[in-house]
Amino acid sequence: VYGCNNGACDQIKPNVRKCYCIDIGKSVDPHNATFTSMILTGNESFPGCFDIALCDLYNCGSFATCKLLRGGYRKCTCMTGYFDANSTEPVELYGSQVYDGCNDINECSLYGCKPLAVCTTPIVN
Repeated sequence: VYGCNNGACDQIKPNVRKCYCIDIGKSVDPHNATFTSMILTGNESFPGCFDIALCDLYNCGSFATCKLLRGGYRKCTCMTGYFDANSTEPVELYGSQVYDGCNDINECSLYGCKPLAVCTTPIVN
Protein backbone atom coordinates (compact mmCIF):
# COMPACT_ATOMS: atom_id res chain seq x y z
CA VAL A 1 0.00 0.00 0.00
CA TYR A 2 2.73 2.48 0.97
CA GLY A 3 5.45 1.42 -1.47
CA CYS A 4 8.96 2.78 -1.86
CA ASN A 5 8.71 5.69 -4.32
CA ASN A 6 11.46 5.17 -6.93
CA GLY A 7 13.15 2.36 -4.94
CA ALA A 8 12.52 -1.36 -4.79
CA CYS A 9 10.42 -2.84 -2.01
CA ASP A 10 10.48 -6.15 -0.10
CA GLN A 11 8.02 -7.02 2.62
CA ILE A 12 10.01 -8.41 5.55
CA LYS A 13 7.05 -9.29 7.78
CA PRO A 14 3.54 -7.93 8.25
CA ASN A 15 3.61 -4.13 8.51
CA VAL A 16 7.41 -3.99 7.92
CA ARG A 17 9.08 -3.39 4.55
CA LYS A 18 12.59 -2.73 3.25
CA CYS A 19 12.99 -0.06 0.61
CA TYR A 20 16.27 0.06 -1.29
CA CYS A 21 17.94 1.72 -4.23
CA ILE A 22 18.81 -0.71 -7.00
CA ASP A 23 20.31 1.69 -9.53
CA ILE A 24 24.10 2.13 -9.43
CA GLY A 25 25.03 5.62 -8.28
CA LYS A 26 21.83 6.09 -6.25
CA SER A 27 21.42 6.38 -2.48
CA VAL A 28 18.76 7.38 0.04
CA ASP A 29 21.13 10.17 1.14
CA PRO A 30 23.09 11.80 -1.72
CA HIS A 31 26.00 12.55 0.65
CA ASN A 32 26.31 8.96 1.92
CA ALA A 33 27.10 6.42 -0.79
CA THR A 34 26.50 3.44 1.52
CA PHE A 35 23.00 4.47 2.69
CA THR A 36 21.08 2.55 0.05
CA SER A 37 18.19 1.03 2.04
CA MET A 38 15.77 1.62 4.91
CA ILE A 39 13.55 -0.58 7.05
CA LEU A 40 10.13 1.05 7.42
CA THR A 41 7.14 0.23 9.58
CA GLY A 42 3.52 0.93 8.71
CA ASN A 43 2.98 4.18 6.84
CA GLU A 44 6.52 5.55 7.34
CA SER A 45 7.56 7.19 4.09
CA PHE A 46 10.63 6.38 2.02
CA PRO A 47 12.37 9.58 0.85
CA GLY A 48 13.41 7.97 -2.44
CA CYS A 49 16.66 7.29 -4.26
CA PHE A 50 18.88 10.19 -5.29
CA ASP A 51 22.07 10.60 -7.32
CA ILE A 52 25.06 10.21 -5.05
CA ALA A 53 26.98 13.50 -4.84
CA LEU A 54 30.23 11.87 -5.98
CA CYS A 55 31.92 15.19 -6.74
CA ASP A 56 31.22 16.41 -3.20
CA LEU A 57 32.26 13.13 -1.58
CA TYR A 58 35.35 12.24 -3.60
CA ASN A 59 36.16 15.34 -5.75
CA CYS A 60 39.02 15.61 -8.22
CA GLY A 61 41.62 17.70 -6.40
CA SER A 62 42.52 21.37 -6.31
CA PHE A 63 43.31 21.87 -9.99
CA ALA A 64 40.52 19.89 -11.65
CA THR A 65 36.80 20.23 -12.22
CA CYS A 66 34.40 17.42 -11.42
CA LYS A 67 31.23 16.54 -13.33
CA LEU A 68 28.71 13.95 -12.18
CA LEU A 69 27.90 11.37 -14.86
CA ARG A 70 25.25 8.63 -14.93
CA GLY A 71 25.58 5.24 -13.33
CA GLY A 72 27.93 6.13 -10.48
CA TYR A 73 30.64 7.79 -12.57
CA ARG A 74 32.25 11.20 -12.35
CA LYS A 75 34.57 12.98 -14.79
CA CYS A 76 37.71 14.85 -13.68
CA THR A 77 39.16 17.43 -16.06
CA CYS A 78 42.39 19.30 -15.36
CA MET A 79 42.17 23.09 -15.46
CA THR A 80 44.14 25.09 -18.02
CA GLY A 81 47.83 25.00 -17.15
CA TYR A 82 47.64 21.58 -15.49
CA PHE A 83 47.88 18.00 -16.76
CA ASP A 84 47.23 14.45 -15.59
CA ALA A 85 50.54 12.58 -15.54
CA ASN A 86 48.92 9.14 -15.47
CA SER A 87 46.47 9.26 -18.35
CA THR A 88 44.87 11.32 -21.05
CA GLU A 89 42.13 13.54 -19.81
CA PRO A 90 39.37 13.87 -18.98
CA VAL A 91 39.37 10.88 -16.63
CA GLU A 92 36.17 8.99 -15.82
CA LEU A 93 36.10 7.38 -12.40
CA TYR A 94 33.61 4.98 -10.86
CA GLY A 95 32.25 5.48 -7.35
CA SER A 96 34.94 6.21 -4.79
CA GLN A 97 37.87 5.59 -7.16
CA VAL A 98 40.75 7.84 -6.14
CA TYR A 99 42.00 10.48 -8.56
CA ASP A 100 45.69 11.35 -8.28
CA GLY A 101 45.04 14.92 -9.33
CA CYS A 102 46.53 17.32 -11.81
CA ASN A 103 50.11 18.58 -12.01
CA ASP A 104 51.34 22.03 -12.98
CA ILE A 105 52.67 22.35 -16.53
CA ASN A 106 56.14 23.87 -16.57
CA GLU A 107 55.67 26.13 -19.57
CA CYS A 108 59.35 27.11 -19.59
CA SER A 109 60.44 23.49 -20.08
CA LEU A 110 57.66 22.78 -22.53
CA TYR A 111 57.68 25.93 -24.70
CA GLY A 112 60.85 27.80 -23.73
CA CYS A 113 61.49 31.47 -24.50
CA LYS A 114 63.00 33.45 -27.33
CA PRO A 115 66.80 33.65 -27.46
CA LEU A 116 68.36 35.97 -24.86
CA ALA A 117 65.14 35.91 -22.78
CA VAL A 118 64.72 34.51 -19.28
CA CYS A 119 61.75 32.25 -18.76
CA THR A 120 59.97 32.08 -15.39
CA THR A 121 56.76 30.34 -14.47
CA PRO A 122 54.91 32.28 -11.77
CA ILE A 123 53.35 30.38 -8.90
CA VAL A 124 49.60 31.01 -8.82
CA ASN A 125 47.66 30.35 -5.63
